[in-house]
Amino acid sequence: MGIKGLRNSAVASFLLGMAILLAGGYFAKEQVPPIPERVAAGDETLTDRAAILHGQDVYQRYGLMDHGSVWGHGTLRGMDFSAYTLHCTAWLVTQYHAAGDRPTAEGFARKLAAIAPIDQRIQVLGPAEAPLAVIKGRYRFRLLVKSLRNVDLSEYLREWLAAGPKTKGNLKLEIDVDPQSFL
Repeated sequence: MGIKGLRNSAVASFLLGMAILLAGGYFAKEQVPPIPERVAAGDETLTDRAAILHGQDVYQRYGLMDHGSVWGHGTLRGMDFSAYTLHCTAWLVTQYHAAGDRPTAEGFARKLAAIAPIDQRIQVLGPAEAPLAVIKGRYRFRLLVKSLRNVDLSEYLREWLAAGPKTKGNLKLEIDVDPQSFL
């Protein structure tokens, strides 16, 4: 087979592949599951069609399908964007505890985690060393707070931080609502 034969085979393979993709897209569009007008538990509306469509838009706009659980790798390759995380996490709050030495930062993070108010609807994860643990000579630890959509996390955080240990010296506490990155 000469160069012309290889070229013609490549073009034919490309065209066949595109035809299969287009046909698959046409038939897949007909098989899209319905989106409910509202999802309720008793008298309480948990979500509605507009919120579901908005969530799909965010998921597709930021390419979240290229990360984590969607690939079946858990969080090995990216953040976990499983259905549980997307639908049940209302507000992610990352708290960074930074200090000039590791024991101070870690100790403060552990004390703060230990006095977190108990609430069955809220999950406090950590403390864990930040992926970029030392930046500009400061050691960083974080806590992650996850909750269901209907929980008022701002009130929970106010109560928690009011009862928590106060920062001293070069210790710094940062709260990030809806963090874009966990680094």
